[in-house]
Amino acid sequence: MAFTKLSAAQLSSGAPATPASAYARFLAGLEAGEGGRATTKAEGVSRQTIKNRLTAAAAEVGATIKFHRCPENEVIFEVTSPAQVKPAGRHRRRAAGTAPQAAG
Repeated sequence: MAFTKLSAAQLSSGAPATPASAYARFLAGLEAGEGGRATTKAEGVSRQTIKNRLTAAAAEVGATIKFHRCPENEVIFEVTSPAQVKPAGRHRRRAAGTAPQAAG
């Protein structure tokens, strides 16, 4: 695994840092506001595969992550605290036979 730990300052400045279960172990060692970077060359897999593995590992350790924009051969992510993640909206059903109310 070829991740590099990034501090909160490095993530906010956008400056690049030095260059399934292993992903989870890496994520478990990070605090909110920290993150990591991996390259497709070092990992030997596609960018989407890295993202999928990170997403699955985050769910496994109970973390939430946010991906940052980066070059196509890299994946940069940040661990976010649950308070920073907006909860999913609640979908409500209308009672059968009722029409939506007009505003105003």
